[in-house]
Amino acid sequence: MATRASSGYLLAFPFVAALVGYCSERWNTFIGTVLSIEVGSLLLFLCGVSWLSLYFADYSFADAANDGWLKFIPADQMKILLVASIYLVIRRSYNKPEKLS
Repeated sequence: MATRASSGYLLAFPFVAALVGYCSERWNTFIGTVLSIEVGSLLLFLCGVSWLSLYFADYSFADAANDGWLKFIPADQMKILLVASIYLVIRRSYNKPEKLS
């Protein structure tokens, strides 16, 4: 039963990955990277919450948003900042010009 309830989140993952990848290629700064992940997170949670509210007949969209999104915002924001920081460090290490000997 839990797998069916979380299907909205699972079905959204490919679209979220494409959206975050598209945005992060265009916004190369730290703030741009954070915004890229935020946009992806918003899409993920909107799909997941919509699915939850449809899956459970007596579950309003507000209840689904509270239980499937709003409770996770503080932890999600911390993870987004951490991932954006790590991503930029790795990205910069790959974009360094090679030194000529």
